[in-house]
Amino acid sequence: VVKTGDLVKQGDSVGRVGFSGDALFPHVHYALLAGAEISRSEGIPAYFTRFRRLLGGKAIDVKLGSLDSGDIVESTVQYPQEAGQPTIPRRPPLH
Repeated sequence: VVKTGDLVKQGDSVGRVGFSGDALFPHVHYALLAGAEISRSEGIPAYFTRFRRLLGGKAIDVKLGSLDSGDIVESTVQYPQEAGQPTIPRRPPLH
């Protein structure tokens, strides 16, 4: 997990998903800035790979794209099951 001022590159873990306050869904807060000083740095876009954007009753698979505040998404990456870990069932795609 990164901290303020850390430099990140593609593939780095930047946070953990969880609940805070009155959240109904697990989520993560993040901001990407061009520098370490919040008041002097511009925001830069973040792009994610291999995710599914859920829109009402539809699901759209995205190979590369950005997220907007409030987007509901899930990963489409298939991770090998680690020894001793329960298998997490995947919800079938919405149509």
